[in-house]
Amino acid sequence: MEHVYSLDDEEYKSFQEVMDDVNDTYAPGTKIEIYKAEKHRYTHDDFFNPHEIIEQMQEHAYGEAGEYSEDYLTDLSPSDIEEFRELIGSWLIKKASKPEFFTAKNTVRETVIAEEI
Repeated sequence: MEHVYSLDDEEYKSFQEVMDDVNDTYAPGTKIEIYKAEKHRYTHDDFFNPHEIIEQMQEHAYGEAGEYSEDYLTDLSPSDIEEFRELIGSWLIKKASKPEFFTAKNTVRETVIAEEI
């Protein structure tokens, strides 16, 4: 598990970057409480929902054709929807850069000591 660190529980970065900040800001020997968290990298799958895409298509169809479209896409099984999710996810992996941002989870506090640089 990769970890990230923070002085304020808001902006997370590497341990070395946080220690550089600590050493630049505090006198050597000063004890500082920092935050350590698990780094959760996002994937494309985190940002789309195949059910919502299908629902939006159904709503657009209803807007165009009214009640004549009420059965549109209702014949899709759960495995069909999973296949659709995999298709979109695979296409995004192939065509788009992966997300370079992350979130911090399961935060704990740790004490570090500022050092002489």
